[in-house]
Amino acid sequence: MLASQVMFGCGGDDGDSDVGVVPPPTTTPTQPPSTPTPLVPPTISISVPSNVAVGQTVTASATLVTPEGLQSVTASVNGPGLSLTQTFSPAELGCAVGDVTCELAVTVDIPAGFTGSYTFTVTVTDLAGQSATQSGSFTVS
Repeated sequence: MLASQVMFGCGGDDGDSDVGVVPPPTTTPTQPPSTPTPLVPPTISISVPSNVAVGQTVTASATLVTPEGLQSVTASVNGPGLSLTQTFSPAELGCAVGDVTCELAVTVDIPAGFTGSYTFTVTVTDLAGQSATQSGSFTVS
C-alpha cells in the first residue's frame, strides 16, 4: 500500500517534539498533446475574357483568399511581344496586411499588331509564407 500522507517529526534538546502531517501532493491531470491545426493555403479565382479584339483594353481580375492573412500579390501578363509583371502590397490593392479576402483588377492595353495567346498569372503569398499561383488565358485577334 502506498502512503497517502507523510508524517514528519522534529525533536529538540528540550524533549519536545513537533509532529505534523504533510498532505498528499496534488496532481494536475495531463492532457494528451494536441495536434496543431494545419495551415490553410491561399486560393485564387481568376476571371479573364476569352477573346479580345486588337487594340482593345483587357481587364483581368482575381479574388484572393488568404486564411492566414495577405502579405503580397504578384500579377503578370505575358504573350507575344508583351511581358508585364507587378508586385503589389496589400495597401496598393486597397487591402490591409493580414486581410483574408482581397480583390485585384489589372487593366492592360494590347497594342495593335500584338495578336496571339496571352496568359494572366497571379501569385499570392500569405503571412505564413505559403503561396498559390493561378493562371488564365485570353486570345487577342
